Amino acid sequence: MPKPGWQAFARTLRAARESAGFASARAFYLQCGGRKFFGVGYRQYLNVESGLCGPGAALLDKVLLALQLASDAPRCRKLLRDYLACLVASESLMTVILQALSGSGEDAAAAAPLQRALARQSEARATLLSREQADCIDASLATFWLWNIIINDCEPRSPEEMARMTGLPAAEVSQALKSLHALGLAAKDRDGRWYCGQRRRVFRFPRDEHYALGRERHHRYLDRIAAAGGGRLLLRHYSIFRGSEHEMLAYGPNLRAAVEGANVCEVAEKGPDTGLMVVEVSARKIFPY
Repeated sequence: MPKPGWQAFARTLRAARESAGFASARAFYLQCGGRKFFGVGYRQYLNVESGLCGPGAALLDKVLLALQLASDAPRCRKLLRDYLACLVASESLMTVILQALSGSGEDAAAAAPLQRALARQSEARATLLSREQADCIDASLATFWLWNIIINDCEPRSPEEMARMTGLPAAEVSQALKSLHALGLAAKDRDGRWYCGQRRRVFRFPRDEHYALGRERHHRYLDRIAAAGGGRLLLRHYSIFRGSEHEMLAYGPNLRAAVEGANVCEVAEKGPDTGLMVVEVSARKIFPY
């Protein structure tokens, strides 16, 4: 029988898992590495999602990593609050604990004002895309790059202009724009030029890894554009060291914050040296030893 306290935790966990793009507990468990990653069998994990029991600290740590909740404070706070509520029987003690961990006092005062301002700005401009919209954007090179062009442009552009810019066939450009338009991701003016009706928004995908399956395809395209003189590498930094996969995943939110912080260089108008910037970070584990 589900336990009342853990049922609330289970509901929050399921909501977080679905928001991350995993349609089922099984899909989440298997796609994230199964027993090798979580350290428990699927049935044990399912019992947690069903509210039959709570997760141990090790399993909860893995769930937070898999759902990347450390970089999403509101969702992480909700899940941990429900988790603590099941462990602490005293409501008054729970209140004291939450107040102590609320981020008020010295910790909050020490937080960088610029980071808080950027977070507020990003949140105010945020728009969550649907799973269908995310799949459409990543369906092809054309949909991916045309969408990124129009959401970063001040002026509408014709299909012919975008074909010249990207080096993609006109037929592919036309079909991609129609696909984007069908899902509200692109709009067309009376002159047949295309634009984004929600330009200057910060679009969020159901899962941060939405580019993962097509990443090599996009890298080949970037290499081709660079070879044709359409772009150049501005910066590249490497750090190679022996490290823990667990700790590297936990450090991920810091890398993500660094990439998102590059948006301070964003400009609204075309200038003498402006272009579409691609900023990415990756951490690859090789030679296990």
